[in-house]
Amino acid sequence: MKDEQRRAEDLLRLTKGRPTKGRIGSRAVAHRLRTHEHAGFRLALERGFLEVRGLRKAILNSFTEYKHTYGQTAIIHEKTSTGDWIHWNPPIDDNHTFSLPGPLQGFPKEVTPLGFRCGPMSRPVAREVLETLRAF
Repeated sequence: MKDEQRRAEDLLRLTKGRPTKGRIGSRAVAHRLRTHEHAGFRLALERGFLEVRGLRKAILNSFTEYKHTYGQTAIIHEKTSTGDWIHWNPPIDDNHTFSLPGPLQGFPKEVTPLGFRCGPMSRPVAREVLETLRAF
């Protein structure tokens, strides 16, 4: 538990561009958030999922790493003008396998380095899928 909490604290320090105590992070992987993204990040930690317009790699990486620290799946609702996308980024087990849950099976998907990106879908459908996924 202490290791998880220490890593989570280090990830929060990375989002502010500050050095970490555990020497985690890499300059090649973006984690530093812009000022306006911090409020959304904090809200996402309370809600259990991230909801953003215009997804940047920094907030995607930070939120996903934070959720994976506790062994949880990162669920991200990306809002765009061409349709909404749901990112399903589960922690990878020792076998390096993971699957897509039922509610996302019917949508086109892209495999990303962190998991799956499903969509595009309408906003009401995305919200319905999001609520279903939160129960997993």
